[in-house]
Amino acid sequence: MTAVIVAVVFLALLLSVGIGLLWQEHRRIPERAVIYGEDDSVEFIMPRLSEDARTQLKTADVRRILEWSVRYLQDPDVRAELETPPVAGGVEAAEYVQTKALEAGSGFDGGMILEVLDLQTQYLVAIGAVGE
Repeated sequence: MTAVIVAVVFLALLLSVGIGLLWQEHRRIPERAVIYGEDDSVEFIMPRLSEDARTQLKTADVRRILEWSVRYLQDPDVRAELETPPVAGGVEAAEYVQTKALEAGSGFDGGMILEVLDLQTQYLVAIGAVGE
């Protein structure tokens, strides 16, 4: 009889722990997934460009600048000589983008690259990809 009581108490304890874990999980605030969309970022950036940049940069140019910027941010081999973490919209990112553009035969003005990267940073903040 004692073994049955111990088994029932153990089962009740196990069940209460399980219910407690489920309750805690249910109370958790769901994390919002942040997804960087290239198309969305281009749509965000194009209308916000200055008049001068808008007349000189096509949508494909902005997309290409963003692709190089994302590559700079994601690929550690690209930044092997840097000792600091990459910064979205930073000068190093702009220099990398300008180098890639020159290699591809597109001579984008440095100011326009910085403008696109600044707007990219604003987009990242707007979607919640950048913390406080």
